[in-house]
Amino acid sequence: FHRVEGRSFLFSPLSFSQVNHAMLEKMIQAARTFLKPTKELRLFDLYCGYGLFALSLAEECREVVGAEVSPASIASAVANARRQKVSNVRFLLTDINEETVERIMHSARPGDLVLLDPPRKGTAEGVIERIASYHPARVVHIVCAIDLLSQQLKRWQRSGYKPIRAMPLDMFPGTSAVETMLLLEATERFR
Repeated sequence: FHRVEGRSFLFSPLSFSQVNHAMLEKMIQAARTFLKPTKELRLFDLYCGYGLFALSLAEECREVVGAEVSPASIASAVANARRQKVSNVRFLLTDINEETVERIMHSARPGDLVLLDPPRKGTAEGVIERIASYHPARVVHIVCAIDLLSQQLKRWQRSGYKPIRAMPLDMFPGTSAVETMLLLEATERFR
């Protein structure tokens, strides 16, 4: 259990959760600042876990679609949405790969928003490329392993997206591990 921006989140012990709870509000605020959600836009929250980003940003969006492979996390996300009385969020239990991105984002329109916080190993081949094919206006990609940052960034750049801002996140105090929140936007020729 934790509270973030006045919202209560309960989650299964089998769900992934950031260990540095003091950073959660800063992460949400940074994601909000980077994405600039509006009531006209959908947000696709891939690797949504128990709904932390999806539910924290939902009231500022037209609709939010969250997707996650963990049944325990999706059950927690659905329960959190019900408890918080958030009705414009749908959660999908699915692996996230090139094929499932199409099912997750079938309702996407150019200009919508994407947030992805994949596991330490990064995104599967084809995920970034498929997301880019929907032409989101802004993408926030949280990279957990600093050694994967350049590889993930190159894939975005090949897909027509460039980094606009980056923010280091000390999610594991006392260790050398640093997560990075990236804001990506389409390059001129892909708009």
